[in-house]
Amino acid sequence: MTDTQLDKEIRDLLLAYLKQKLVDPRPLTYDRLLALPDDCRNEWDKRVLKTAIQYCLGVDGRSLTFLERTALNWLQRGVPRWALTKIEEAGFTVDQHLAKEMEWHGKDEGPLDFTRDRYYQFYRRR
Repeated sequence: MTDTQLDKEIRDLLLAYLKQKLVDPRPLTYDRLLALPDDCRNEWDKRVLKTAIQYCLGVDGRSLTFLERTALNWLQRGVPRWALTKIEEAGFTVDQHLAKEMEWHGKDEGPLDFTRDRYYQFYRRR
């Protein structure tokens, strides 16, 4: 997947999020939402942002703050495996690079085991 293709997918997801979840956004909210891809430093950050948008579309995430916090948290700590399952259940295609990196094989991989999740292990160490 090329960078421009990924940018287009992110923009389409952001516009879908704007239409479906944000009711009557203010101009500043609109600007903040569409500026999110510009804050990504590399392709990996963009993939995490795309995954966060898909997650927020799939769950009842109705604020820009929720989307921003989800994306920033996942950029710092990693995407939780259970979130990939939720994204797939919501009807989205999980990014294959993220799935491979996290050794996630789809929702058919058996019972949910939080101890295998790097996200869980990070918070467990504290």
